[in-house]
Amino acid sequence: MALLLGAVPAAAQDSVAVPLGPRYGTGRVWVRPLRETPAEMVQRLTGRSIKEMVDSALTAVVQADLDRRARALEEARRATDWTTTIGGQKVGLDQRWIHVGPLKVPTALLALIPLNIQANPQQVEQARKMQLMQDVIRVAGDRGTSLDEITRSARALRAEKERQRELQRNQRMPPPPLPPDTAEARP
Repeated sequence: MALLLGAVPAAAQDSVAVPLGPRYGTGRVWVRPLRETPAEMVQRLTGRSIKEMVDSALTAVVQADLDRRARALEEARRATDWTTTIGGQKVGLDQRWIHVGPLKVPTALLALIPLNIQANPQQVEQARKMQLMQDVIRVAGDRGTSLDEITRSARALRAEKERQRELQRNQRMPPPPLPPDTAEARP
């Protein structure tokens, strides 16, 4: 608790207590000024002006970038050269030709070969989901048609059964009595 309030412990009486936190400097550190400016020092040490130094630095940066690009192009050219020599014949694929022994075929013909390769997994997944949705819709449509047919068939079957039951009821019942005026006319 004593440390928090700024009191100095007995063991540290000879050292100075420094409170924590941001504050302004005491100004006890002084840097002597240089005898010459940085530009004058560069001129004296290299014999060149600042403008010449900036120009040479810029030239070095641009030349390094051009060299990097040239190396990248060369690596890209080498990366597409998959050829080897077998029995004195060049075999493989390079940037312009497909080498098969003495035969050279232009690589542009590869574009004409129909390959069923789908390299994008998201497109493959999307196509699969779309096909699944189409299948579900088709099956639901078939079910709807089947349900309508089943409903019509059930209604027709119920109507036929009802007609048969009515016929049987009518057959069990005696015929209705004849009216009195027709009873005399019967033999």
